[in-house]
Amino acid sequence: MKLLRVYLVVFISCISCNSKSHRVAIQELVPTQQVAKEKQYRYYIGLGVYLPFELYVNDILIKYGTTGVSSAVELNPWLLRNGTHKVTIKFFPDVGGHTVVNMGKEQLPYRIDFNKVVINESRDIVKQEKAIKLPLLTKDEDLPYFEQSWDIEITDLPYVLEGWSNGQDLSKWDQEVLEKKVVAYYEKLRRILNDGDANTFNYFCLRRDKETSIFEYNYDLQIISEEFRRSSEKIREKAKGNMIALESYEMKVYGKDNQLISLERKESNFRTKGVLRTKEPSGASRVYNLKLYLPKGSDEFVIIRK
Repeated sequence: MKLLRVYLVVFISCISCNSKSHRVAIQELVPTQQVAKEKQYRYYIGLGVYLPFELYVNDILIKYGTTGVSSAVELNPWLLRNGTHKVTIKFFPDVGGHTVVNMGKEQLPYRIDFNKVVINESRDIVKQEKAIKLPLLTKDEDLPYFEQSWDIEITDLPYVLEGWSNGQDLSKWDQEVLEKKVVAYYEKLRRILNDGDANTFNYFCLRRDKETSIFEYNYDLQIISEEFRRSSEKIREKAKGNMIALESYEMKVYGKDNQLISLERKESNFRTKGVLRTKEPSGASRVYNLKLYLPKGSDEFVIIRK
């Protein structure tokens, strides 16, 4: 694990589904190959930032905040294989402002670092390598926007995922046609959730959930079964009849090869950007975040990540 290069850019489901047409055996979600505990590496970016920001890995938005954050952001869901991966941070002005804070002048204690750990069943860290600091090349001037990228080389990721690697380059589509297509798919999912049809929704999430078990190193059939039972229960009890209409959204295409796509809320004052939301009688709200891809040779989107 080593830091390669730095770039700077400054700009002025259910346990066993009963549906006859959509049936998932929970055993399908248990990885066929297991990684030894001492090699179950988890990579993450440690953040301590004080401005509105967006964090990307390989040009995929994985974390954002409107007021800054102190957090650990896991990278494993977005790492398909070993190799060089680009991490990017973008800073924006505070609400009502026109420039980002003069980071060079203010000397704020920003923290951005790259970490590799192994955790146990209680999610306590049992092995940790020294964090690699990702230095900000700040300038002593007011800027309307700040962006910086680092290349990180990972050589000991103990799995390979297909993910969206076989997806179409969505930048080559007519964007109006593409947006109509993705909105129609989200509308279909919204109807499924509003019907409380957990069987069908979990079936559509099958590819995502198979890969989640791999990068989460989750090999316990009982744990996987319980997670799906709770997820299905929430759809039947919380989503049924409570899904709000799709509104105030925009289409976003992500990835260095433009293979991931999602609909996101335009408003920035939400904790998550997902447009599939409930509005429950209690006032509570539940969000189903999704990222899709369109396999080569296919005309049907596939859910691949949250």
